[in-house]
Amino acid sequence: MENKSTVAGILSCVSGVIGVFGGLVYAVFLNYWMRAMSQFMGPAAPPNFTDYWFRTIGLIYIIMGSVAAAIGVFAIIAAVFTIKRKSWGLALAGTIASTLIFFPCGIPAIIIISSAQNEFKH
Repeated sequence: MENKSTVAGILSCVSGVIGVFGGLVYAVFLNYWMRAMSQFMGPAAPPNFTDYWFRTIGLIYIIMGSVAAAIGVFAIIAAVFTIKRKSWGLALAGTIASTLIFFPCGIPAIIIISSAQNEFKH
């Protein structure tokens, strides 16, 4: 079967897209929600306490979302190289990155790309 790298590239791309959209949700929506909770809980807590903690948690969501989106973009770029059969090392790195984002697609992609090394141009 000479289409193993195409299947692995598609699985890696799916994980990458999930990572980008999930990262955007973390970075935008959850940060906005934390800021809204800060305003909602403001009168019930000591001054500056809720504002500080909710903004800190919002910043953590921004950082986590940005990292997830960056890993997702890398997985998508590596998936393109995988489908084109250009660089096996980049393909393997991309499938490992896709495992960090979405485990059910990443593990089969690693297994498939490991067995498809001979399909790539050296």
